[in-house]
Amino acid sequence: PPAGGAYKRDVLYKTGDLARWQPDPAVQGAYVIEFIGRIDHQVKIRGFRVELGEIEKILISHRAVEEALVIDIKTSAGDKVLCAYIVADTRAVTGDFTRDLREYLGRELPAYMIPTWFEFIDAIPLTPNGKVNRLALPSPGMDDSTRRREAPRDEVEKKLVEIWSQVLGLENQSIGIDDNFFHLGGHSLKAAVLVGKIHKRLRVRIPLAEIFKKPFIRELSGYINSVERETYVSIEMTEEMEYYPLSSAQKRIYLMYQ
Repeated sequence: PPAGGAYKRDVLYKTGDLARWQPDPAVQGAYVIEFIGRIDHQVKIRGFRVELGEIEKILISHRAVEEALVIDIKTSAGDKVLCAYIVADTRAVTGDFTRDLREYLGRELPAYMIPTWFEFIDAIPLTPNGKVNRLALPSPGMDDSTRRREAPRDEVEKKLVEIWSQVLGLENQSIGIDDNFFHLGGHSLKAAVLVGKIHKRLRVRIPLAEIFKKPFIRELSGYINSVERETYVSIEMTEEMEYYPLSSAQKRIYLMYQ
């Protein structure tokens, strides 16, 4: 028991954390709680706590899904995204199944809980003990045979694919002109980065709102081709000095401080 010989029993909360009592090395007779891990499959995506089992439950309720497993993975850019592995009933699959699943999840879940990748496999790999063998799962995006990616048709679309691949941390071959920027792991912060890179590479200033209205390269290239080009002027780094002139805002702060 902790110091005092008895536990204080007021309110207990089930947090989903796995922990244990450990003697406090700093205080004789006292105990601390050591955090070990999670007992569920809760992860953090873009600052939001996500319960993977909740996504799997909704996926399995789809008429064409027999089994579902959702995991979090890191992209080459270091961002965490969700990947859903689906064992489907091929007899019930119609049309663009990936888009169908996104729309199905979107009726119940917020955007950040909708997986970036959907991988369709024959069976969920298991260990000899019957547990899910996550190490045997295929890499996301490597074998998406559920649809045909349309390649870029002109120079503008080629450059957009290159820019998207940099911003999203994906390979060029993983992106088609009918892919949705936000379905591939994009969000508002990455959209702002995208706007800046397009301005620099293609000399077109795109309002951020247009990325949300036109999240497909096919649509975005049409917008770019319809507006005038402008010269991109970058902010040059100033030379290193011991002191720098104050801006007007800094002068105001200094005067108020005085």
